[in-house]
Amino acid sequence: MHLWEVATGRPLRPPLPHPAKVGYVAFSPDGKTLLAGEEDGTVRFWEVATWTSPRKPLRHGARLDCLACSPDGKTLLSGGGGLYRLWNASTGKSTLPPLVHPGRVHRGAFSPDGRTVLTGCSDGLARFWEMASGKPTGPSLPHQGRVDCAAFSADGKTALTGSSDRTARLWEVETGQPIGAPLYHPNIVWVAVFSPDGKTLLTGCGDGTARFWDRATRKPVGPPLKAQESISGVGYSPDGGTVAVGSLSGGVQFWRPFVPLKGEVNRLKLWVEVFSRMELDENGGVRDLSPPTWDERRQGLEAVGGPPLP
Repeated sequence: MHLWEVATGRPLRPPLPHPAKVGYVAFSPDGKTLLAGEEDGTVRFWEVATWTSPRKPLRHGARLDCLACSPDGKTLLSGGGGLYRLWNASTGKSTLPPLVHPGRVHRGAFSPDGRTVLTGCSDGLARFWEMASGKPTGPSLPHQGRVDCAAFSADGKTALTGSSDRTARLWEVETGQPIGAPLYHPNIVWVAVFSPDGKTLLTGCGDGTARFWDRATRKPVGPPLKAQESISGVGYSPDGGTVAVGSLSGGVQFWRPFVPLKGEVNRLKLWVEVFSRMELDENGGVRDLSPPTWDERRQGLEAVGGPPLP
């Protein structure tokens, strides 16, 4: 396991050897502890400051497919096999009986208030669970294939799921009703998250691409980000200015997220033409603007307020 500085790409600590393959990692909310989940079901705690592991590991009892920390840092969620376990982060003891599922479980998530857990399962359903009792709550969210990932919006009112049916979907948490049409992908949606401001969705696909989507319109934003192999994880920096994309090749790439331009269509069109010095012809081809035509478009752009940039 490695710890890297995002700005420079340099390692911050020596590599940490593990006796089994590390499949999932998660920081505690305060950033002081790093959790590492191994394929054999072991969860280890590492202090970021000292790069030591003074605590006994947790034993999930099956291969891990999920590892998450509650917003207050007091509870851990591990998932694998056909069940999820909730752990007291301080004592390492189980807080409730296992959350048993009818199939193999996948990525799960805590709600922002920490009162609910959303889980994904190979039976095609995402389920809500009450943290206080460990019992199912509310309606299940159906897909036509395995549910591989789940996430909550920052206000806890919307859920995001991804599936082997090649779609990601938005849902109303209170009613379990879908919000708009599915977001179609060319392959399995392994991971899906909200941007910190909640306006954009980021999905990771089995075809080796990560895709941005405008949450309000559910349309793609910019071209897909291409990785070397199938996407295994995506995430935003806390300020939303950087995204990390991990793939099965073992590499992690950092990108600046695409931001959708907003404005009146003619203004956007003029800006593209002035910037590129080209325009589309009547057949959809591209042609250069003559100097007089370019100057005319430039003046037109200035008349409507200039480039549509913040």
